[in-house]
Amino acid sequence: MGEREDSVGVSTDELRYRADPGETASEAVVSAITAVVRDTEFERTDDVTSLPPLYDAVDADALNQLFDPPWNDGDADISITFVYADYRVHIDDTGLVVVTDGGDSH
Repeated sequence: MGEREDSVGVSTDELRYRADPGETASEAVVSAITAVVRDTEFERTDDVTSLPPLYDAVDADALNQLFDPPWNDGDADISITFVYADYRVHIDDTGLVVVTDGGDSH
């Protein structure tokens, strides 16, 4: 499993998650969302098990094919942003997943 990145100056309504080299894009997104839901800094009370399936927001197979590991070590060339369960999810080909609260307002 990847790890949460601590970024100086990032507000508490944003979480940055770095995927492991072998982790698929859909696994990275699920891990990032799980970290957000469990993070007490976010003012959300969602239960991970109550969230809709990821495929309600994005085709997980297509996402995995678009970002086929290993992750790019350089600058991001490919990125996608989508809304999942009122979270705005941005992922790029370096394996960075950024989740912000209030996806419906962006």
